[in-house]
Amino acid sequence: MPPSNHDPESRARFSRVLHVVENGFVVTLLAALIGISTGQFVLRNFFSSGFIWAEAASRMLVLWLGLGGALLASRRGKHIRIDILTAYFSVIWQRRIQVLVSLLSAAVCLTLAWLGSDMAWMERQYASPGIAWLPLWVLQLVIPFAFTVLGIRYLAQAWYGSRPETVP
Repeated sequence: MPPSNHDPESRARFSRVLHVVENGFVVTLLAALIGISTGQFVLRNFFSSGFIWAEAASRMLVLWLGLGGALLASRRGKHIRIDILTAYFSVIWQRRIQVLVSLLSAAVCLTLAWLGSDMAWMERQYASPGIAWLPLWVLQLVIPFAFTVLGIRYLAQAWYGSRPETVP
């Protein structure tokens, strides 16, 4: 019999796998950014040459890293929060407010995912050049992907009514 969706052990296992993938993704992006930037610095300053695509790749990696960092921050509950008033409410109302905030955050993230996919689709139609052999729209797919994951994470927080650390 397969484990149910509410099985804490299977949820914890899924969370661990997801966290390893997210961490590996961000570490790989950071290593690539450092490698490209260092290589470009050395080539420009010591050999008077460089890669024509390095600046655009660095900008795109910064975008990807920023969204990857947002995924990590939301996972750990370290994202920007303004909860000045929640300390004055009872525990029950604090939970209700947390659910409401999670739902609103999910709505914003899923809206941004939709708009990001629309932007990537428009870039695909215009055939904007990207980096090397990758078109720009492929590189921009990180926007709808990251905001979809964020939106799902906030929906899970609202559904389970738990702190970010306990939601995949």
